[in-house]
Amino acid sequence: ESDGMIEEKTSFASAVKSELLSKSPSKGKTGNAELYAMLVFAGVKGKRKGDGEYIKISSDNPEISRKCFTLLKKGTNIEISARIRTYIRSGKNDRITILIKDPFLDRDKGLLKDKEAKRLFLRGAFESIGLMSNPESGYHLEFVCDSREKRDMLLGVCDTFSLKGRTVVRKRNHIVYFKEGETIADLLNIMGAHRSLMEFENLRILKEMRGNVNRRVNCETANIAKTVNAASRQLNDIAFLKEKGILWTLPETLQEIAILRADHPDATLSELSDMCKKPIGKYHNRRSLRSGINHRLRKLSEEADRYR
Repeated sequence: ESDGMIEEKTSFASAVKSELLSKSPSKGKTGNAELYAMLVFAGVKGKRKGDGEYIKISSDNPEISRKCFTLLKKGTNIEISARIRTYIRSGKNDRITILIKDPFLDRDKGLLKDKEAKRLFLRGAFESIGLMSNPESGYHLEFVCDSREKRDMLLGVCDTFSLKGRTVVRKRNHIVYFKEGETIADLLNIMGAHRSLMEFENLRILKEMRGNVNRRVNCETANIAKTVNAASRQLNDIAFLKEKGILWTLPETLQEIAILRADHPDATLSELSDMCKKPIGKYHNRRSLRSGINHRLRKLSEEADRYR
């Protein structure tokens, strides 16, 4: 939104923001980087008679307002004022608007030279414009910038930590987003959301385990279906050869395997090889035996196709 923070989309994103907002401000000039990000991404510049230029941050999230107040009071000597708009019987939270009467943005552009400051800048950016999907449904974290300049600024800071974000324009907003689970985990760690990172990694492990189990089940189901279809086709071919009297003109080895397959439709290739009177296969190992049985069954199908 152009005026204030964007609405939370998932409970997981809310938990990440709550964790970050609860952290104590860093001391010294570096600590201003978090405030700087909040003013850049959530602040709206304005001008008013008597007051001159100001930056306005408006939010109905008390955690954001409290953090902004704390950062301003502890890290700066900037003059601030605040007003609270109360919604009576509407179910909405009170909206707190903070007016900052100081050219803070122009004065502190140089504080991002330090890597620790850039880490706090990313924290402030996520607190202001960050969104994240629930890891159980998929991996997606994004920053919603309202200008190309802010997008490029954020990409530059991300590049310091080798975080390669993708970009897209959505409803006039410039989105920087990440979809790889490992990259999102790195970003949570860099911002200092360690509790959320642990939960994210646990959910990621569970999701991977479920995925592996589903893949194995699907593979086994496909193999079973393939085996059943092959056995059904073999039985149809054998029934056709019997009906036409062709089976009894074929070599004894093919007649034997045809009778065994018809009498034991659920038997595996190894079980069929054990039932044969003479050993099958050159080396008499399990793989060779299965290959021999499969070869004879394939010959039966070829004979049936030829007569058809």
